[in-house]
Amino acid sequence: MDRPEFLHRVIRIIGIITLAYAALHLLQAGLYIVIRGSLWFYARGDFGFIERAVQLSHLGVMLLLLAVSIGLLKWKPWSRPAVMLWAVLTVVLHFASSAMWAVRYARDMSRATT
Repeated sequence: MDRPEFLHRVIRIIGIITLAYAALHLLQAGLYIVIRGSLWFYARGDFGFIERAVQLSHLGVMLLLLAVSIGLLKWKPWSRPAVMLWAVLTVVLHFASSAMWAVRYARDMSRATT
């Protein structure tokens, strides 16, 4: 049975996909910096600091994914748990971002009705 070869092939495919995903997101961040002059999209008021923290965290998570994907392609033992760490950090980061936007929306709506 060729189980280890199949596992190597699957992990290599996952490494290629995550490498492309991380590279494209980092390219997008680079284009935002070149075109808009910064990564901060709608930073305003009290939430500007939080938005900057979320954007920098997202950039850090993508750099982590880039390193992890290279580790997957080189068959490093630390890379598989690191992919799981990336997934957990991504979920937490998106939850924090959504919570921030929900609070901002609620504040904007309460100000609009008064």
